[in-house]
Amino acid sequence: LEDAGRRLRRLQTALRLWDEAEPALGPTAWARTDGSAWMAVPLATGIRRTQDDCLLNADEEDPLRAFCGLVARRTPRSGELAWALRRFELGCERGSAVEALTDWLLAARALLGDPERPGYDHVAERLAAICAAAHERSALELRVREAISLERAAIVGFVKPSPEVEALVGELGGCLRAVLRDVLCGHLDPALRGVADELLEQV
Repeated sequence: LEDAGRRLRRLQTALRLWDEAEPALGPTAWARTDGSAWMAVPLATGIRRTQDDCLLNADEEDPLRAFCGLVARRTPRSGELAWALRRFELGCERGSAVEALTDWLLAARALLGDPERPGYDHVAERLAAICAAAHERSALELRVREAISLERAAIVGFVKPSPEVEALVGELGGCLRAVLRDVLCGHLDPALRGVADELLEQV
């Protein structure tokens, strides 16, 4: 049962990286052995925030199966990438986009911020460098900076859920999803700060 729970949680991670629907396991499953009484098995503590569904065409089944296997094999157990992935998933489990904001900003900071300095220095420009084409970087950098500035207002209760806030935080989450997915798939070097700085120097 413990192994089954781990496998289900790995599947949940893969599906969250695959699609923006952000699926979640229910808090418990029910199991029994050899006709014994049913017992509750804890699986997760998160909730599903979005109402969107992850719908697959028949020709997507094999790519998704391969992707799930890849995530199961390559998900790190420790280090910055593991910590950022966990923060990303915690953001998927928050009740609203406002509550997810800090989790996702911390994930971005772990991957792209300066380790020696507090705060979000260089996070916006580095994330934009990796996630946007050169002519679109300025716009994405401004959006990330807007999300960073939104955090303090959210902490003191000045930010209420709205379609605009949902879109802004969702954009940040989408960028993180793409970065984490590409690192786990081997399309991006895990040394993301160096990758981003090299791209910025090319402009």
